[in-house]
Amino acid sequence: MKAVAERRSIDRQPARRRPAVSELALTPARTARATVVIAALLVALVVTSLVSAGVGQLHVPPAEVIGSVLHRLGLAVGDLPSHPNGEAALWNIRFPRLVLGLLVGPGWAWPAR
Repeated sequence: MKAVAERRSIDRQPARRRPAVSELALTPARTARATVVIAALLVALVVTSLVSAGVGQLHVPPAEVIGSVLHRLGLAVGDLPSHPNGEAALWNIRFPRLVLGLLVGPGWAWPAR
């Protein structure tokens, strides 16, 4: 009987009011803060992607990962991986794995309905 009384008291709580659209408007300070946070998260994503592409049984330094990407884009800037199999390891194994992780990761955060 006590559980039923507690449940009734919970059911009688007032419903939450949905905020109006005007209340959700971003102020200039919130917009600037959101821009800074998003930029910092994008920089962190790029840095961690470069590091994760170079980590593994065959270590490739981040500078050589950047050089490999730039050489694939047609820019002769930076060093290619010094190991003979470094380029193949990056383009055949690590970059596809990295892209797959970048595509699947947001799916884990998407709410299921």
